[in-house]
Parts: sequence; C-alpha cells; structure tokens
Amino acid sequence: MGVPRAAAVLLVAVVAGSSAAACAGPHPSEEPVHLNGSFQLTDGRVVCDIDAGSAGCEMHRPTLWKVPPKPSGCHDDWLGGVELTHPRPARFGCWSGAPGLGVPSIPEVKTGRVVVDGPMRCSVRRDGVRCEDTSTGHGFVYTRAAYRLY
Repeated sequence: MGVPRAAAVLLVAVVAGSSAAACAGPHPSEEPVHLNGSFQLTDGRVVCDIDAGSAGCEMHRPTLWKVPPKPSGCHDDWLGGVELTHPRPARFGCWSGAPGLGVPSIPEVKTGRVVVDGPMRCSVRRDGVRCEDTSTGHGFVYTRAAYRLY
C-alpha cells in the first residue's frame, strides 16, 4: 500500500460526533475529515490508511466471509486486508504488519463521517467502510459480513 505504517497523522478537520443512525455520507452539517495516515472505526476493529494515491483497510475481528487463497507471489502477510491504489481497481493486500493495530493515538472516525485525501474517499458505515477513488470510480466495500471490490 502507498501509506507507510508509521505515517504521521495530520488531522485537518476535527472528528466530531454524528447521529447514531448509519448513513452513506457525512451528516449534512459536518465537513469531511481531511486525513493523511491511519484512522479507525469507533469499535477499533477496522483500521484504515489513506493518502492521496491509496486507501486500504484491515479487519481486526473474525469475518463471516473467507479470505481468498494467498497468491504465490505474496511473501508478506495475507490477512484479508484490502487496498485501493490509483489508478487500479481494489484488491486484497499483501503487506507486512497491520495498519495501526494497538496504537491508541490513531484517530477514531464515527459512523456517517467521510474521510478524504485528494481523490480518495472513505465513508464510515455502521457495518464497516466504503472507500473509492473518485477519479476512477474504483473502490471497495469492507464489512464483517461481506466485501465487494470494484
């Protein structure tokens, strides 16, 4: 993935609360969260990295779906994380280490908020996260129950 695991986090917008109801986009009165680095969902079980050229997430709890077989060319960890790197479609990631696992200083982003950096946009949902490269339309939906890469 394009974001270093030890990336310094620059939080330009304050991560504020949203209503308890899940929604696809930001609360109408809230600005998107502009971020370059790691963020996590409030339950701490999904951790993502975002920068202007990539976005990727990893689930830190059991999923209800099976991770595809590890490709022969992957010599790092194959844990079911997904990545989106401009201009390619989303795919499962082969990388070493988990983004932000166990790091308490990673900002939490609440349900209903949108994290952006350049054309990369991740919408935090009650059940997971949806990330998209707005310049290509490629992206992924990543939840405990299912995933979709496009």
